Amino acid sequence: MPGVGKSTLAHALAARFDLKYIDLDGLIELDQGKSISAIWKSEGESFFRALERFYLCKVLGKTPVILASGGGTPCYFNNMDLIRTYSIPLYLKSTIPALTNTMRAGNHPVFKPDFDLNDQWHEILSRRAFYYNQSDWTENAYMFEPNLLESVSKICLAEEIIIHRNL
Repeated sequence: MPGVGKSTLAHALAARFDLKYIDLDGLIELDQGKSISAIWKSEGESFFRALERFYLCKVLGKTPVILASGGGTPCYFNNMDLIRTYSIPLYLKSTIPALTNTMRAGNHPVFKPDFDLNDQWHEILSRRAFYYNQSDWTENAYMFEPNLLESVSKICLAEEIIIHRNL
């Protein structure tokens, strides 16, 4: 979900395991020369989702990276199938109250500013849960750093997703 800490955790994992870090939204913004919100405004969500898929395909299956996808990335086209084929997805789960505290309606294009934010969180999560629940692992994002980083690092090492001896 938006604001759950995907980018923060991915960046920390990449640093811990000395791997390349890619934030999918950041890559899109850099290559397109405008923010995700600006792309949504000028081109619409459908265009953005197609663009997002293009960049996802560009990144997956290349050299090992820690990828932070957008919250909606796995929910469109067959993106979750691609993610599961070429990587190992982790669902960072949080609570609606915690998410509402971290992100306000004006901060993300999926939210409509004139509608109840709590209702929107519930609606978005109900649409996306099917895809999120296809992830190989689920971790509670409200654990926060460093516990979440430690927990996910142990999963990566135990499952030999990442082989690294120097923790």
